[in-house]
Amino acid sequence: MKNLYNKGKRDKNEAEIREYLAARNIHNTQLMPGAGADLIVAIHPMEYWEVKDPAQPPSKRKLTDDERELLTYCTATHIPYVVIETVEDAARRIDSFFERL
Repeated sequence: MKNLYNKGKRDKNEAEIREYLAARNIHNTQLMPGAGADLIVAIHPMEYWEVKDPAQPPSKRKLTDDERELLTYCTATHIPYVVIETVEDAARRIDSFFERL
């Protein structure tokens, strides 16, 4: 199964963001390429996170068709779908979760 998740292109900063989540003891699951997001983050409510690399030009950071489709579904069903570019973005999102507790 490990190879399944390594197929396709992963943003270079995704590993750094997952390391941050692990350091905060936040469970997350890496999704297969084409799933419409990169991660499911196990907070309440669970969130889809799409990781984009800020080092890439804006044209490379646009949502793909699969990502836009999942975003549309999430918007309609009130499931959080978040675009994360940096560890700081992730920290702000996780900090806001803990502030809601």
